[in-house]
Amino acid sequence: MTDALHITGGKVYDPANGIDDEVRDVFTDGGQIVGEAAAGARVIDAAGCVIMPGGVEMHAHIASATVNAARMVQKGDVVPSAPHTDELYRSLGYTTAIEAAVAPAVAPQAHMQLDEMPNLTTGILVLMGNHETIIERLDQGDRPGAIALIAELLDATRGYGIKAVNPAAVAAWRREATRHHVDSVDDAIPNTTVTARSLLELFTEAQEQLNLPHPTHIHGPQLGEPGNVDITLDMLGGLAGRRFHLAHLQYYCYGRTKRGGFRSEVDRLLNWLADHPGATADLGLIAFGPAMTATADLPLEHALYRHLGSPARPAIFCDCENEDGFGVMPLKRTMSNPAHAVQWAAGLELALKWDNPWQYALSVDHPNGGSFLNYPSLIAALMNKPYRDEELARLNKAATRHTDLASLTREMSLSDIATITRAAPAKALGLANKGHLGIGAEADITIYDDNPADPQRMFASPRHVFSAPAPRLRIEC
Repeated sequence: MTDALHITGGKVYDPANGIDDEVRDVFTDGGQIVGEAAAGARVIDAAGCVIMPGGVEMHAHIASATVNAARMVQKGDVVPSAPHTDELYRSLGYTTAIEAAVAPAVAPQAHMQLDEMPNLTTGILVLMGNHETIIERLDQGDRPGAIALIAELLDATRGYGIKAVNPAAVAAWRREATRHHVDSVDDAIPNTTVTARSLLELFTEAQEQLNLPHPTHIHGPQLGEPGNVDITLDMLGGLAGRRFHLAHLQYYCYGRTKRGGFRSEVDRLLNWLADHPGATADLGLIAFGPAMTATADLPLEHALYRHLGSPARPAIFCDCENEDGFGVMPLKRTMSNPAHAVQWAAGLELALKWDNPWQYALSVDHPNGGSFLNYPSLIAALMNKPYRDEELARLNKAATRHTDLASLTREMSLSDIATITRAAPAKALGLANKGHLGIGAEADITIYDDNPADPQRMFASPRHVFSAPAPRLRIEC
């Protein structure tokens, strides 16, 4: 629990309250931000430092059956233990983290792992996009029954929100093992009338009826495939006018080169999102080095294994009670690989071109895009053009040919970074008392050395991290 604090002399960055680079005192008492110093408050001299709210990770895989399987097959420490995950997030200044994909049947196991992360406010998103009973009720025309089941699943799992991973496609793959590729969001699951579009319409209707704080969290079809921007925009068209959240958006922003490779189509997605400010997303950037594919998108994972797997690169696949499933496989991204180079550059292009930082959050889809420990280097690339140009020069030339990154001159400010790592993800998650330093907010505070000229060093090692008592986020339906 946070003791009463009086933090003085630091520059405050609190975008939610319109505070940008202002020297202010910050006071806490009883785990909350208060308006004046409490009697006996501990004084923290933050002169020469930057004060921000605690970081908010809105999409990662840190506690689930999937994560346990990943720990079994990894050769390094890309997927750390639960206690170590807690320590590492805190070492970067993060105080909240959401586990983004848990099948209902294994939710108790996920909560047991989250219990070992006492410094983080945590919660789980519950996989429902391929749940056979939901599909059956929707196919029978029983929408009220399907929504009642969604509410029951959220309540029974102590979940915080709905997660839909490649909806309908995993259920189709259960029936036809050769159906790895989704051609349309209107393709029906064999022997049913249910499609990805109809499931997403159901989930967005359910979130409205149940008044969920965080909208449906969507992992769409054709993840990471060249040319997938077309099906992504088709899917988005069916969601226009409703709240929704797009997971790891970088993986859906691609056209196809003449040779079938990746070409950035970031502008097409951003044009659509600019006209639909109620939509939110997390970036899903990638980092070079070891990673771990860990996903409930079983047909995608199996296709990756057929392409990349080997005895030295084993994989695990599991279907959980006909609810959803997971697959895991080690992966290493290299600068010489043209696909990896374009993905790195397109993700940064996506962030740097997006005019509304309140619409998106920093993420790497840990451990899929690499470890969250890569955040400082990715922040440095967003804030410092010479740094990212040096990195770009080291990559396969496809990154320069097929993205606009080299021509972009924007350098994000500390306020921008505070927005996409704190304020925006807290708002997208519906956490009114997180991501800001206003009176009544939870006393989650990170103090960094004021060193924007070297953001990698600045964000890799905060001077102080304080957090309020860490609750488990859940909704009761």
